[in-house]
Amino acid sequence: MKFNKKMLALVVSLGLGMGAAGSHAGGDKANVAEGAKAASAQASAIERLALADELASYGDSENDAMALIVAAKIKQGVGSKDASFEKSSSGGKGAGKDDDNADSAAAMLARAKDMADGRKDLLAMITDVEESSSRGDITGPNRHRDMVRAGATDVYDIVFEGGEPAEVLVSGDGDTDLDLFIYDEHGNRICSDADETDTMMCSWQPRWTGKFQLRIQNLGNVANIYTLYTN
Repeated sequence: MKFNKKMLALVVSLGLGMGAAGSHAGGDKANVAEGAKAASAQASAIERLALADELASYGDSENDAMALIVAAKIKQGVGSKDASFEKSSSGGKGAGKDDDNADSAAAMLARAKDMADGRKDLLAMITDVEESSSRGDITGPNRHRDMVRAGATDVYDIVFEGGEPAEVLVSGDGDTDLDLFIYDEHGNRICSDADETDTMMCSWQPRWTGKFQLRIQNLGNVANIYTLYTN
C-alpha cells in the first residue's frame, strides 16, 4: 500500500486504524479456521505496527517529517518485547550489512528532525514524542531482528495458539523485495504476501495449537535487514 497526503490525513483523522486481511490455501487438514474472529490486543498492535512502517516508508520517500513523527508515535505507543527465534537459511550470496535499527521510533524521529529543516512546529512535535511518558506495553508483540542474505530464504518454526487470531508482520530495510510464505505442520500453505515490497503481513486463525513454518525469501541482490513481529 502506498500513501499519498490525502490518505495520510484520512488515517490520522480515523485514529490511526488499519485492518489487514490474510489469504490461505489448504486442504481438509489445513490448520486454519474459516470465518473471522475479533482481533486480540496483540494482533491489533501488530496491525498498528504495520501502519507505522507504511507511514515511515512514505515519509522517507516523500521527505515528509509529519509521516515519520506519526509513525514513531505509533511505534512508541504500541511497544514490543524482544524475542529470539531460531532460524535456518537456505541459499544466499554476497556480504551482510550493519544494522542501523532504522525502524525504531528513535531513528524515525532523528530522520524527521533532519527533514523538519528548523520548523518550530515540527520540532515541537518531535520533542513531545521523545519526551512522552508512554513506553509501550511490554506484553506487546514479539519482536525479532535479523538479516536475510541476497537470494536466501530464512525459515522459522513458531507455535501459534488454536482458536486465537494469528498475526505475522515482516518489515524490511527497503533495499530489496521480500516475500513471506506460511505453512502449517502438514505443509499446507496458510498465507502468503508476495507483492513487490519488503513489508509483508499475514493474518489467520489456527484451528488448533500447532507449529507453523514462516519462510522469508529475499528476491534481491543484496542483504536485507528485517524485523519479524508475531503475536
